[in-house]
Amino acid sequence: MNRFKLFTTTLLMFLSTSAMAAQPRQYDFTPSTEKLYVATAGEVILTFLSKAAAYSNDLYLQGTPDSILNNQAAMPGAQYSLGNFEAGTELSFAMFVKNTGFAYYTGSASLNPDNFMHAAYDITSGQSLNIGFEDLFNGGDKDYDDLVFSLNNVHVGSLVTAVPEPETYGMLTAGLLMIGFAKRRKTK
Repeated sequence: MNRFKLFTTTLLMFLSTSAMAAQPRQYDFTPSTEKLYVATAGEVILTFLSKAAAYSNDLYLQGTPDSILNNQAAMPGAQYSLGNFEAGTELSFAMFVKNTGFAYYTGSASLNPDNFMHAAYDITSGQSLNIGFEDLFNGGDKDYDDLVFSLNNVHVGSLVTAVPEPETYGMLTAGLLMIGFAKRRKTK
């Protein structure tokens, strides 16, 4: 009977370990110094996804005095309008850890008091991404799941400038030709 219990326990441990290893990560976060920009003119919506922190963290949009949410009070799925923005507006976020008094920022590690990156991105589509913050000093466990939210209508990377379509060049050429013909007619 003891051998049966030992065999059963070993089998269950093996199966549970295998099942845990087979589960995909919920987010594929990559720390990044890239800046966030509004993709198209209009509203940007933030959706709170989750938190795995014991610490109480407030999330801020840089340049605004009020916090957007607190990770301990917000409910997963809660949405927050950040407002309407022009295309190309830079967005930067800060997480204030109430328990330690430290603030951590998206972007460069040099912005943070410990010189470690505390925000990571998981790009989910062309104009939306998930952002995860790490709330422990010196980089913590680097799982970036202490405050996790998604944004729509944003892109990561350098500021994108509009590239004229070929039709635009055609219209410009036609307009210049018309001006040239009109001037030529006046001189005759």
